Amino acid sequence: MFVLRAAGLTLLIYALFNAAFGLNRQELPWLISAVLLAIGGLALFLARPWSRIVVLSSACAAAAVGAISQMRTAQDVNVRLEDATVAWALWSALWLATAYIGARYLSDRAGIEDS
Repeated sequence: MFVLRAAGLTLLIYALFNAAFGLNRQELPWLISAVLLAIGGLALFLARPWSRIVVLSSACAAAAVGAISQMRTAQDVNVRLEDATVAWALWSALWLATAYIGARYLSDRAGIEDS
């Protein structure tokens, strides 16, 4: 249960970062990725049979939306595309790995017991 909650909390922290950045820059893709990561984090906290699919799909969708927003932000601030791609890959790898680790600890049963 600890790993599920830690992974869920980490995804929620990533979501808060994306939300803060999105609100600061007033860009919808950053806010969309924040919502997707928050959905994944909450799915880990709930630990239901559907949580594994929701966590992994929301993290993948957030990575896709993040790529769009990262490239757009790079163009706005005159950052090289290669540097923006590296930054996107590192951030996406963090939350995709967190989602994968959390999903691995999800049970296929209807609920998870606190053992």
